[in-house]
Amino acid sequence: AAILERPSISRNFNVLKSIYAVMLTNFHTKERLLFERKTFREWMINLSRQGGMILLDAIPFSELKKLVCSEANRALNTTPQLSKSSNLT
Repeated sequence: AAILERPSISRNFNVLKSIYAVMLTNFHTKERLLFERKTFREWMINLSRQGGMILLDAIPFSELKKLVCSEANRALNTTPQLSKSSNLT
């Protein structure tokens, strides 16, 4: 639901595709930390903030995926109960 509430994220196929790619990577970890509500919300807030500063639709997919992954790592590192060992690559 959090993705669909953010039109700057949900209406672009490449943005959704990059989010799902990062989620899939995290899903295959033991912790699945991006699937925790607080962390996921922080990630979506970070992406919305980026979408307010740059036109996500105009970024090439490879760069977009790096940005989405970077924001996921930021969310993982700013959520207090999580360790830095959970970073995505």
